[in-house]
Amino acid sequence: MISNIIIGYLWMTLGLFFLVFFGGKLFLQLLGVLFGFMFVFKGLRKLSVDRTVYNYSMHYFNDQFRK
Repeated sequence: MISNIIIGYLWMTLGLFFLVFFGGKLFLQLLGVLFGFMFVFKGLRKLSVDRTVYNYSMHYFNDQFRK
């Protein structure tokens, strides 16, 4: 679970790097923005799946072992 959080933030950082680094060139700007958004959303997807699994497992644990 910790590795998914780290990977998610790394994807988002890579995406933001592409957005900033390729911001000044015309053709590379389009590619940078495309790859930047792709990596940011990939990171967000990784983090949201990880959060969903965590919430599901906590609710399952609380429901099964409630006294």
